[in-house]
Amino acid sequence: MPPNVADNFVILKPRSEWPDPAKTKTDLVREMEESLEELPGNNYEFTQPIQMRFNELIS
Repeated sequence: MPPNVADNFVILKPRSEWPDPAKTKTDLVREMEESLEELPGNNYEFTQPIQMRFNELIS
């Protein structure tokens, strides 16, 4: 991985501790994507860690 690339992990609390437990994970990811779109020059990908590593190996 080049020095200008970083992996960040968001570990979610149990759904019962979420501010809005009725919100789905898909809705949460959508809200995060919308917020992060405001940061210029960055690209974000939402995936599971094992899937991310596998995709890196085959690309």
